Amino acid sequence: GKELITSGYSIAVMWEGGPWLELRTPQVPAAAYGVSDDGMVMTGVMGGSSAFRFGRTGVGATGTFFTLPGFAGVSSPHVTVSHGPDGVFVGGRPISGDGSTIVGAASTNAGDFNAFRCVVSCRSLQNLGTLNPGNTGNSYAYGVNRDGSAVTGESEIELSAFETTRSHAFSWTAATGMLDLGTLAGPNADSRGKAMSADGSVIVGESQVPSGDTHAALWRRQTATIFTAQDLGAPGYV
Repeated sequence: GKELITSGYSIAVMWEGGPWLELRTPQVPAAAYGVSDDGMVMTGVMGGSSAFRFGRTGVGATGTFFTLPGFAGVSSPHVTVSHGPDGVFVGGRPISGDGSTIVGAASTNAGDFNAFRCVVSCRSLQNLGTLNPGNTGNSYAYGVNRDGSAVTGESEIELSAFETTRSHAFSWTAATGMLDLGTLAGPNADSRGKAMSADGSVIVGESQVPSGDTHAALWRRQTATIFTAQDLGAPGYV
């Protein structure tokens, strides 16, 4: 989590049954947004344009910080987790349950952001691309399944039939690449995936509906490349 202190900036904190403990990140302000099932690995953002991985071997806030790199060849990269277009906080679960994988978004040389996945020590970022030919436009990853093999988020998609660009929820695995999950209101609408079940077969997030409202949504995998969408009702968000 994060806590505002008297100096006026936020610091990353953790809690495990006692008082709040400060995660002494290399940069401030900072906030922690994800933790593994066993509480040993955490991720978050710091310094305005960096993301971190924090690993520990026991109780307490003592451990090792690592600043996630940008994509190869990108100078002065901006790397983030749990944030989407225009730097808006989205949430989700940006770290796998087993602590092996972190997901988020990082800047490219084209000036866009692309969803990334990094594993174990996170010494390099895997660019997951976008839903557009040539991987143009922006994409953001927000959620990952327990072993890090499946990722969800949102990606811009160019709709030539409507002469517009929308943002659709996606599912990604190494076998399928990035799949368009669509929306509850047809292609000319927006949606995003935010979290996944342990095996990656169920994705939750939000989607526009035909009225233009945004509803909580669920996508359930039917085959390796086909998901069915379900409206969870009522204007709302996951």
